[in-house]
Amino acid sequence: MKEIKGNVWTFGDDISTDLIISGKYKFKTLDMSKLSKHAMEGADPEFSEKVNSGDIIVAGEN
Repeated sequence: MKEIKGNVWTFGDDISTDLIISGKYKFKTLDMSKLSKHAMEGADPEFSEKVNSGDIIVAGEN
């Protein structure tokens, strides 16, 4: 079994794809380096400034 290490970021239920990456960004580019600056912005506007490579996102239902 592989061990996974990283900070864990928890979010509640109903994290939609628009909260993960808003349509206002994903329909303009597929460049992951640009999109990553807006990851989870709908749920936490400062998320991309706080998250690090290897971190883990955990959300609730739906």
